[in-house]
Amino acid sequence: MPFDKGVKNKKIFDYRQSGQKIPMDQEFSERRVEASICLSSARNINVIKDSLQQNLPDFECKERGNIITVSGYPPNTEFNERNILAIVQKHDRGAYLQRPNH
Repeated sequence: MPFDKGVKNKKIFDYRQSGQKIPMDQEFSERRVEASICLSSARNINVIKDSLQQNLPDFECKERGNIITVSGYPPNTEFNERNILAIVQKHDRGAYLQRPNH
């Protein structure tokens, strides 16, 4: 038995599948997370970037040699750079967080 006979199946637009960036409100800027991660090898960089994009659609990745910098808006308030590292370490066990020089 259908939930509602008057409602037709509607195709739901998924921004993640379209490749479009979702516009973010300025009020979320304080929640922005950034992590620079040093990879043991840049060999799996494309697999790592794909995994990050699947798990974190509102993040962007920049690479420089063996260092990947991931930044964006987390899915929840408890999400931090350690969570990003955990995603990367699924593909590169030797990856570690690079601490900023102060």
